[in-house]
Amino acid sequence: MGRTNPTFRDRLSGIEREFADYRRALRRRDRPHFDRLFAHARAHADACSYLNHDAPLAAVLFSVALEQEARLAALDARLGALEAEAGIDPDERRSVDGAQARLERPWTATGDGERGGDRDAASAVGDDLDRSGSADEPDRPGGPDG
Repeated sequence: MGRTNPTFRDRLSGIEREFADYRRALRRRDRPHFDRLFAHARAHADACSYLNHDAPLAAVLFSVALEQEARLAALDARLGALEAEAGIDPDERRSVDGAQARLERPWTATGDGERGGDRDAASAVGDDLDRSGSADEPDRPGGPDG
């Protein structure tokens, strides 16, 4: 007596074959990233086998998401360590208001005091947009400039 269901590894190989044309059409710089996605799925093949899902692509996608979540957590830990070294408060980094303040007034975050001039670059760009119309729309005859 043999198995009634193909193994997950067999199904994964089938999915890779189905995506072979897609991989071939990718730019060379993207192919290693594509291959890494299937490596993530192979790394979790044992757990995917227990799932025995009708659509194996769901298990593949979940495995990829799991690996990327682990990678994000590792990068976040590295960033936290670097921020601690630099003396940056991690709560300020994670708060939207703290990040927004750094984007709007980067000169105050360094402790250099006030920057010369009374306007920042963001408000100057905003004024330019007010004069020329929307940045997404091209100038048209009869528009704000003519």
